[in-house]
Amino acid sequence: MPVTVWWDDVQIEQFETILKQTATSFYVLDADCGVDSYPTELYLGELADVFVGVENQEHEPVTYILQVKLGGELLKTETVILEDGYSMEQPISFTPTLIGPLLKLEFLLFKNTVTEKPYKEFVLWVPSEIDYNNLAVLSNYVVFPLPEIENGNMESFGGWTTENATNFTAFLTDSAYVSPVHSYATSYQSTTAAPLDSYACICQNITTAKYPAVVVLSFNVKDSCTENKADAFIKLVRLDDRVIWTDDVAGDDGWRHIKVPVTLNAATTKLMLGLYTKAEGAADFPVDVWWDDVVIEPITKAPEKATSSFYVLDANGTEENYPTKLHLGEPAEVLVGIKNDEHTEMNYILQIKQDDSLLRTESRWLKRWDSDEWVIPFVPDHVGENQKLGFLLYEEFVKGEPYKRFYLWTSTDVNFDNLEPLLSYEISPLPKIKGGDMDSLSAWTVTHTGGFRGGSSTEEYVSPLYSCRVEQYDNTAKDDYMELSQQFYAQDSGVVVMSFNVRDSYTNDVRDAYPETATDAKNISKQVLINDEVIWDKGLLGKNEGYEGWVVEKYVWGADTWDIKKPRVKSGWKLVDIPVYLVEGNNELMLRVYANEDVNKLPKTVNVYWDDVAIKSLSQLVETGDTVRMKWYSGSADYYGEDE
Repeated sequence: MPVTVWWDDVQIEQFETILKQTATSFYVLDADCGVDSYPTELYLGELADVFVGVENQEHEPVTYILQVKLGGELLKTETVILEDGYSMEQPISFTPTLIGPLLKLEFLLFKNTVTEKPYKEFVLWVPSEIDYNNLAVLSNYVVFPLPEIENGNMESFGGWTTENATNFTAFLTDSAYVSPVHSYATSYQSTTAAPLDSYACICQNITTAKYPAVVVLSFNVKDSCTENKADAFIKLVRLDDRVIWTDDVAGDDGWRHIKVPVTLNAATTKLMLGLYTKAEGAADFPVDVWWDDVVIEPITKAPEKATSSFYVLDANGTEENYPTKLHLGEPAEVLVGIKNDEHTEMNYILQIKQDDSLLRTESRWLKRWDSDEWVIPFVPDHVGENQKLGFLLYEEFVKGEPYKRFYLWTSTDVNFDNLEPLLSYEISPLPKIKGGDMDSLSAWTVTHTGGFRGGSSTEEYVSPLYSCRVEQYDNTAKDDYMELSQQFYAQDSGVVVMSFNVRDSYTNDVRDAYPETATDAKNISKQVLINDEVIWDKGLLGKNEGYEGWVVEKYVWGADTWDIKKPRVKSGWKLVDIPVYLVEGNNELMLRVYANEDVNKLPKTVNVYWDDVAIKSLSQLVETGDTVRMKWYSGSADYYGEDE
């Protein structure tokens, strides 16, 4: 059988070209080209802005397609062709076309063609709401024809289906109504406790010719409960799996006319109106909930809402010095202002949250048209970067989405120069260091490179009869080391004291005998690390004994002086107490002797000894009182032992 093979474009290329990685850099920033002001609140029909950057490192021209989607709905498409090595940076505006309490905002980048999975993506979760100060824009989103509710006036058995659990019922009734002469009731008539998440509801599938469709769901609702039993039952409205409205049955509310702006996301959406249990074991009394006059209206029928003013400023009343660099346990302050523009007296509840952790709750009663402004302190309770500090304002009750909100992006670290606030963050029980007395190294992982070696030793020790000795037995290259490491578990995140004893044999007589070795000695470091972060680092050149840590100073009244209470340290050794922050879960401790540069073997072999490594509670180190203060100290100690 005849066969032909064709060859073309045979050439030699540089090897580095073949190895060069291909990539596309894609990023989304806020409108100010930063990461502090991403759009956290969107409004139907109102432009929002971000800043998008794309850099082509694919070694060929690429057609990039950028899509902006909200809740799965395509809002915008941008196309740009970039040559290899070129980049594009530009603002992108988009307009939300649907509403919802928490929607997925997607920035999807495709390469050459739109595929099922994007090449790169960036995602935010944001609410999209109605701007009640700009209701004119709603006319652009009126749906025609409107979806219809069959038998929405509840005057027959048509249109609705029922679902119910044991002891729950749903039925047509004339015992209560708004429009004559019927309504639908969802009911629980037992006096035994109903299981959590049991319910009765009426259901109907809503169809719409065009979707997503932004509309108003209007209905009347009443319950038979006249007592304050808020933790028993709730009235609840769903669209498919989305809860769009809920309220407890507590109090004597009578008939309420509710209007809820919603988005219908599909051609068919299941509407459910029902009575649900709210808490395990509390729903143990009879209750009825009546529903009447359910109708879908155009979005222009959204209820007019008088909005209150809410702002958060720095403690000086400006936007220049917001508290974004925080310290664990140390108070920070903001200035909060509220003006009541509602139609009645209002109880405002403010929550301050750091990520999902509630730091403080404040409430203010304000009469109509009244305003208040006050400085609020709060105390960050956990360490981290890029923390979302939220100021969430509610009306009357804390439930559902906040009425107003304000966010700052912050970071929180530990200020070890101020120990007293950290006492609240001690860990109990304390984590344990295994084999910290160095009587055995079996609990430690020992690694070494280059000219370092070592092991258990009886030459020097604090607690009998062993320490760990590290020896520089040969020339060491830069980054050579010997290291002892182990993982330990912390039940919670918090502050402890890492305590250890260390000494080395590069003593005064060695320094005096070999002055030319000072530079080399300086380049060999004794180091302690927690979770790969160096918490203590000292070269061989320096004072080798004494104490380093925090000491207690007590005031002497007669002499008007402060007296230092020195710790007891074994002669020839240095005791170090370092407060450290541990994360919840596994943490890693490393004791290391390390060459910062190439170091020749010192004329006299130098040994470093480690002993009595332990974790102490911060309260063992810190004392508080009117005549007591803590001071960082590095110097001599009260020595004991053979050489005292």
